[in-house]
Amino acid sequence: NKIRIAKMKKLISIIITLISFNIAIGQDNANNQENIKYGMGFNVEIGSPFTSLFSMILNEDSYQGMEVFFPIETRGYLIEPSISYLSNSTEYEGNIDNNYSSYDASNMDSFESIMSLSLGIFKIFEKDRVRFYSGLRVGKIWTKSESPYSDDEEPNEESSLIIAPTLGAEYFISDNFTLSGESVYSMKTFVEENDGLKKTEKLYTITPKFVLRYYF
Repeated sequence: NKIRIAKMKKLISIIITLISFNIAIGQDNANNQENIKYGMGFNVEIGSPFTSLFSMILNEDSYQGMEVFFPIETRGYLIEPSISYLSNSTEYEGNIDNNYSSYDASNMDSFESIMSLSLGIFKIFEKDRVRFYSGLRVGKIWTKSESPYSDDEEPNEESSLIIAPTLGAEYFISDNFTLSGESVYSMKTFVEENDGLKKTEKLYTITPKFVLRYYF
């Protein structure tokens, strides 16, 4: 638990630092002659129950969670780092009794955490209050899990590479707020090694993504 709390504090400090950095640069940019915009954004859930079911079947929710974006617009390009984190834990207290024996329920505790970092680079094509952008997101996902049904004494840790060609449209709700819809073709590669056995799993998906951005 102390390790989890320490990781959460570290993640929160990273997000606060990035937000403070973007705000500070955005304020300095007000008097800057160069046309550079900084901002912050979040993914939003928009879609039908079918879309949610489709994402659940592909286990996309586990990979994303809440994603925070830090867009930087300059010279017709959008450069956008992003970070996401998802944690899920189940803890038990007391004893579990059955017809044959009794055992400590704490042995049934489980934990899963997923963190991702990515960088997107896009070319912008503007038209009135709507602009289109196309490019590529590249990043990495780290997963860590503990399960009572696993024979491993140490938590299971995996990492995967993300390569995602992206096409999107961004609508300016106001001078500062925008809502974007993206079509993302994701290629995720998972590699797991255990007792000399190497397992490589590849996942290809086309999924919609909606992002609400605020430009300083």
